Amino acid sequence: MLTAALAAGALAASTIPIHDAVAGSSPPSDVFEYTTAKNVRRIAGGVGARVVFRVTCAPGNIILEQSLEIRQAYPDGRIARGFGFIFPVATDCNGEEQRVPATVFADNLAFLEGPALVTSRMFVCNDNFFECQNYTDATEVEISDPPPPRSVIHPIGALVVEGDEGSTTADVVVRLNRPSAEPVTIDWETVAGPPDSGVAEPGVDFESGSGTLTFAPGETEQTIPLEVFGDTEVEAPLLYGEWGLIAFSNPSANAVLDTTSFFGFGAVIILDDDVDDVIIVG
Repeated sequence: MLTAALAAGALAASTIPIHDAVAGSSPPSDVFEYTTAKNVRRIAGGVGARVVFRVTCAPGNIILEQSLEIRQAYPDGRIARGFGFIFPVATDCNGEEQRVPATVFADNLAFLEGPALVTSRMFVCNDNFFECQNYTDATEVEISDPPPPRSVIHPIGALVVEGDEGSTTADVVVRLNRPSAEPVTIDWETVAGPPDSGVAEPGVDFESGSGTLTFAPGETEQTIPLEVFGDTEVEAPLLYGEWGLIAFSNPSANAVLDTTSFFGFGAVIILDDDVDDVIIVG
């Protein structure tokens, strides 16, 4: 929890208006509301912090000036402070909720991971500036480092010669763009293509299967071994041979599937080594 001194000081400061309301006018009624996101992300080890506000205000009003302050108590009693602005000057209200990010840079001490107090102040007027009002909010938040970037899962594939009998193992390669500190998982399943499409049929041309692929921390490459069945049938090639397809789904929360290459499918390209009999007449 925040120290009593920090909370009292920041809350007292939050009652100080940015501007006095215009003399002889009444403030706008029911035209404005905003909330402060509870999770605030540190920037560059605490040199700053990023706050997100949800703001809604009625059309015909203008947000004229907005300020933001973060205060955080250190264990030794020192107070880290930072000040910034939320909007550009004179922002028109559109009646819809807007998600507005704001960046605050620490003035004296770096922000730590832990609780802090965010005080925000906004000055709202109607479009002729005859009616104005200050809005102030003080919210206790939790400052934390942003999560690490998610790894990208890239299905690569495999290339294998079919053969006339027995089976040959095709190791379908799947890669991560970067190592992860936590395990990365994704589900996979062999799938059939449309009839007469030249796509290999699971269970006939190659092994049918499904499972979950797991990358241990630090690993960037895994393989899915599938058996390709040999035959002597001449098959129409689809770009160098038959294609066996592997669909991927349900990546773990720390990863995302790359769907920009072959729509996120993995492929086993089966090179057909069979030829039609040639009859020579002469």
